[in-house]
Amino acid sequence: MPHHVFDLFRSKDHDIFKKLFLKFFDYTFAYFLVRTGHRQDSEDLNQILWARVYEKANQFAGSSFGEFFSWVKKMAYRELLSRPLRKEVTCDLGDVAACGLTPEQHASLQEAAERMVLAMYALRDSDRDILLLCFYQQLSHDEVAALLGVTKQAARVRLHRALVRYGRVLEDRGSRIGKTLRPAELGQTLSWALPLARAGF
Repeated sequence: MPHHVFDLFRSKDHDIFKKLFLKFFDYTFAYFLVRTGHRQDSEDLNQILWARVYEKANQFAGSSFGEFFSWVKKMAYRELLSRPLRKEVTCDLGDVAACGLTPEQHASLQEAAERMVLAMYALRDSDRDILLLCFYQQLSHDEVAALLGVTKQAARVRLHRALVRYGRVLEDRGSRIGKTLRPAELGQTLSWALPLARAGF
């Protein structure tokens, strides 16, 4: 989408809002999920957030996707602070059958995935954000660079450093994978863990 879309967004053009909503909705859901650990809270917060984004559209003063991304994230943070949250973990038996796993096998995998996701709480926001963009939303390096307003090489460097720091967090929490996996391998493992953990919340 060309950058003049933000003029249309400020005028509350429904088609433009829908495109932006679809582009960022999964990311903001993941943002809430990683911070709350609760699927229903995350869905509720995400719905409230995007209603507020539409309501306040004429207040957005930026002209780039990076600025829009930052603006939405600040609003998401304010929504997170304004709502009491709970944590609840359950096992999705439908997923167990679909994967051909026994309930015990699924529970073991899910527990490992949840530990990996919860460890992301210890990271600073910028590290957590780039990991979610790359391994939850599955964006390319070009797309991540555009969202962050940096070059593709800078996005690669940020991702590598975030994975290194994430590995240290896992190692500090007693996880062997934080010590044994290289950053790229850790990223591949995280791309598996994020959707599996989400299915159980």
